Amino acid sequence: MTGKYDDPARFADTIAAFKAADCKDRPPVGAILSVGSSTLTRWNETIAQDLAPLTVLARAFGGSTMPDLLHYMDRVVIPYRPRAILLYEGDNDFAAGATPQEIADNFGRFFARLDELLPEARTYVLSIKPSIARRQMWPEMTVANRLIADQCDGRSRTFIDVATPMLDDKGQPRAGIFDNDGLHMKPAGYAIWLDVIRPILIRRELAFEKGSC
Repeated sequence: MTGKYDDPARFADTIAAFKAADCKDRPPVGAILSVGSSTLTRWNETIAQDLAPLTVLARAFGGSTMPDLLHYMDRVVIPYRPRAILLYEGDNDFAAGATPQEIADNFGRFFARLDELLPEARTYVLSIKPSIARRQMWPEMTVANRLIADQCDGRSRTFIDVATPMLDDKGQPRAGIFDNDGLHMKPAGYAIWLDVIRPILIRRELAFEKGSC
């Protein structure tokens, strides 16, 4: 099945709001940029605090797919000159009907663009998460996760498995960590993510913070 993606223009107002925010309060250069779909958008308000003392700039936009991110990459990624990128996409791509290979190929295009324009930037790719609402898609999502992980070398690109700890002992999504929609996470879900993500970022990125010894 070929993905049938919506027009990225639906995010024009959101992208314009980012620009307005940048004009009002100049964002830091060389931060860790958090970008992706609503799973990250819902973390926007607290992610900087949760990952302190790391400097994090939240620019995720809910409902996005990898083609959306690619379309707006020159506006929501490149201009910030981030030293590192925390990326979550792929979830909505499956809802759009994309195949694992199509999704992985779009991640590859994103990586290639970074290599061209921000060759020193490190990327931390979060695995596509399991969820109750999209449980039937999980087998294909695991294929996509493997294909994406194969593109990560553990240095410039690091694949972070946030999916495994979200599964119960029967391999099913944990019910208690999702909102009523069965898709988005409660704070308990983000606590699981934080336990996985924070140690990796602190170990890899703390030395790059201004004032660090």
